[in-house]
Amino acid sequence: MAISNAAGGRSPSRTPPRTPRTRAEGAAQSQSVATPRRSVEKCVVEVARLKREREARRRESAEKRLERDQEEESLKAAGYASCDVQFERMIREFRASSIRNSSWMSPRSNTDRRIQVVVRKRPLFGYEKKPSGGKTGQLDIVSIANPRVLVHECKVKVDGITKFLENHEFAFDRAYSERSGTGEVASHRTTSRLKRRRCRYIGHACRVPTKEVLREGGRFTVFAYGQTGSGKTYTMVGMEARLITSIFGDGRDRRSVYVSFFEIYGGRAYDLLNRRSRLKVLEDASQEVQIPKLLVRRATTVDELSSILYAGNSARTTFATTSNKDSSRSHAVCVISTSSERGPEARITLVDLAGSERAHDSQSHRLERRIEGAEINKSLLALKECVRAVDSGRAHIPFRASKLTMVLRDAFLHEGARMVMIACIKPGQRSGDHTLNTLRYAARLKRSSAGSGFDDMTPRQGAAADGVESLEKVFLSGVKSLAGALARSGRGIGLHVVVPELESLPETEPWAPLDDASHEETSEDTTVSGGRVAPLTLEQVMEEHLKAIQGDAALLAAETELLAKIKGGQVSDMEAYVQEARQICERKVNLYKSLWRDLGALGPTLRGGCVVTCAQYLVDSLLIIIQEMPSVLVAVANDSEEIEFNATVDVLARGGCKVTVACPGHDRNVKLSRGVHVVADMTLEQASEMQFDMIACPGGMPGAKHLGNDAFLATMLRTQHTEGKWVAAICASPAVVLAPNGILDDVDKCTCYDAPAFREVIAKKLSPERVVVSNKVITSIGPGSAIEFGLECVARLQGRDKAVSVAKGLLVTPDVILRLEAAGKH
Repeated sequence: MAISNAAGGRSPSRTPPRTPRTRAEGAAQSQSVATPRRSVEKCVVEVARLKREREARRRESAEKRLERDQEEESLKAAGYASCDVQFERMIREFRASSIRNSSWMSPRSNTDRRIQVVVRKRPLFGYEKKPSGGKTGQLDIVSIANPRVLVHECKVKVDGITKFLENHEFAFDRAYSERSGTGEVASHRTTSRLKRRRCRYIGHACRVPTKEVLREGGRFTVFAYGQTGSGKTYTMVGMEARLITSIFGDGRDRRSVYVSFFEIYGGRAYDLLNRRSRLKVLEDASQEVQIPKLLVRRATTVDELSSILYAGNSARTTFATTSNKDSSRSHAVCVISTSSERGPEARITLVDLAGSERAHDSQSHRLERRIEGAEINKSLLALKECVRAVDSGRAHIPFRASKLTMVLRDAFLHEGARMVMIACIKPGQRSGDHTLNTLRYAARLKRSSAGSGFDDMTPRQGAAADGVESLEKVFLSGVKSLAGALARSGRGIGLHVVVPELESLPETEPWAPLDDASHEETSEDTTVSGGRVAPLTLEQVMEEHLKAIQGDAALLAAETELLAKIKGGQVSDMEAYVQEARQICERKVNLYKSLWRDLGALGPTLRGGCVVTCAQYLVDSLLIIIQEMPSVLVAVANDSEEIEFNATVDVLARGGCKVTVACPGHDRNVKLSRGVHVVADMTLEQASEMQFDMIACPGGMPGAKHLGNDAFLATMLRTQHTEGKWVAAICASPAVVLAPNGILDDVDKCTCYDAPAFREVIAKKLSPERVVVSNKVITSIGPGSAIEFGLECVARLQGRDKAVSVAKGLLVTPDVILRLEAAGKH
């Protein structure tokens, strides 16, 4: 039946009839309604959890800020100002967790060995804790747990945010912190002037066997080594104070005490007890070191001995440096000899070495300060070479390399001699690299003393006589090659080397005899046996200068008299006047020409035409010249690329750079990628103790991987880049060696060998150029650009003009020379 719609006439839609639902369908519908409700409740719970975690993080952050503020306040109360709180906390936590653990400490080493190596850490001074020069205050980064020393090197990861500690651990015979010896010093009182100085020392802490030496006789040596300002002189003066009371004891043993005190400054010896008179260190026929005219004073009481030592210490050469306002610039040697009725003769030698300091750190541009620092480093290097020679068991030990090693010869070779080295270190954060170098130096000496062959280093009978000729031949051949290398380098030093024929060499050493008569006789004659000319001394040149002044004064009087005669009309012949005046001028020219020649021979830095025929003086002169040459370390490993290595080394040498080749591991024999064998100058571990103006890494994928895995090279590269010095790499090394160590993080662009793996490492910084320079980093693409790579290194170290000169000598293509010249104009 049809039903009409009254409102609109439209029929309504029919509603389907309801069908009855089962119980299961009803339950499903109610569950679908409850599911959204549970989701909402879950979200509310999750939001609440996130809110609680956020609040917890805020509370933790606030607590950390409060803790940091409290730590800063505590550091300020302790004298530290503007220090890195995070590094301080990391060091403090490490000390609390590790150093106090008994397992970190090892048993004391055997004190019966001939050489004992101890370390003393001085306290951190107040001015070091305060910020200076735009830098924050320093932290104490050295931890002592006898007999171990730990250096906490503060570093930042590649991301520039994460901070971490690189801990360097060393073990010695004994190690003492800044608090060591306080009780012993309080119980020990020195006398006379030494008492008033209130020196704190670690005399008995160093196990100095004073009583044993005095009772049994023998020779005992103590020397202090370390950075300038590390407390060496402070320690040695206290050591002298302890020896005073030990020598005289209770007075029942009547002893004869003789003291000599001299210093080695600038390669020359001066007597500190005799108005700093000049001394000569010579060898006699039995190879014993003798010092003629050295004043030896006798002391019979404690006060007399104290006065003598005080006078010697007061006469030492000191100079203010940026590191120490009263830095000792000489090696002081104090020799105390004793003898008594009840015991044999004993000799105790105390050596206070001059402070080691880099030329960059000294910030001194005066010539005498640079030469002074070069002499100090040269003598310390000679001492290290003697230690290495003993360590490796060589038949020849180069004691004659410096006056210092000649004086200490008996300390190494005398039968029954004993030695204590005190390595003094500074705990400051900015002195970390110096501290590590000092500890490595001391560790090397400790390793050499632990060997069984050290006691057998006494030379065989006739060994020196048998080896003189061969040693002289090797030495003179080295002089020839070194002079030739300098001539090829284009340095223009103006040295004409006259080397005598090997057959004309004398059979014995050409040293002057020790008696006074012959000594005075040889001092007037500069020619020694064998026809060789001895080097001029400062006294001889000063005497020549004085003679020149006196001669000039006499000629001045003659000139004045001649002019007076002309004005008075006594000389009317102008031709006679001209002839006499010319004779006076010629005598003046000859007089000062001789003086100029002597000054050129004396001063190695003067660019004069000097004839050098004494081998020792030539080496000293060349050492100073070489130290002025830019130094480059070229790292090489097995399977390094031949072309990249050889071309880089060759171009750098042609550019007048001092090139040192170092390799990983302990074997210096290196096999390159195509079978060429190379012998490195040293290992990277040894090179890590030196400073270089540039570090260059050749490529070749296997070799670059070996270099990248070396920890010493990684540390050197990071330090080099941090200090703003040059780093260079070619082929695979930019991606494999430089990038993992963060060297490429702050460069704008770089380049390397075109390989997909390398492109991913360098990413957007990859440049299509053959050689790229950015932020003191030089990179190059591969073997074909090796010469251009080397020329760019020379340009950065020696200047564009030098690089262009080398390029023209190598006959490179004109476009390379044009690029070098264009880069110089920019």
